Amino acid sequence: MQAPKAITCGGRNRRETGKNWLFCLMQGSETPGVGDQTQGRHDGSNATDCVLPCALTPTMAVGIEPDGVLIAFVPHRLDVHMKRVTGIGGIFFKSPDPKRLGDWYRNHLGIDVGDWGAVFSWGGADSEPGMTIWSVFAQDSQKMAPSLSPFMINYRVADLDGLLAVLRTEGCHVLDATEASEFGKFGWVMDPDGNKVELWEPPAE
Repeated sequence: MQAPKAITCGGRNRRETGKNWLFCLMQGSETPGVGDQTQGRHDGSNATDCVLPCALTPTMAVGIEPDGVLIAFVPHRLDVHMKRVTGIGGIFFKSPDPKRLGDWYRNHLGIDVGDWGAVFSWGGADSEPGMTIWSVFAQDSQKMAPSLSPFMINYRVADLDGLLAVLRTEGCHVLDATEASEFGKFGWVMDPDGNKVELWEPPAE
């Protein structure tokens, strides 16, 4: 292990353990194995007075408990090349009246909303293969207008024109504009909270 630059410990760390531990890396030639622990006692009787050659690194750490016990350990090394995000597992947002909003999505868009939310299964008879777009817009973008919300959820539909006509007869606030391109057909409706909802009919294969 390469010896770190010597610095002075200061302050306490209460993260995760809930104990008043001071985390640092001790200089020295011996390094405990992964998962091993070594104990010793530092010179000061008060952990907050500890002055040791140490550095904060992910290679090795030392916890100094208030009673003066010094516990050194090496955390498991991280695989920086591991798979990270593999897809979107859920969408969560707030509402001043969750029940009313859930009822609206159930009654007008046919989403099977329960007390905890709804599930869209991937693949299978009721879910054609597709993809989910993740995109960030500039702060001054008008993409979500006339909504003031900073987000918009896009839902796939089978018949955009037919659904928009039904939503209008049900008294929903359907926006006049629609779009059609090689990516499919798009229309928009406002939900009771003022969120803009994008409805997307994918292009025919």
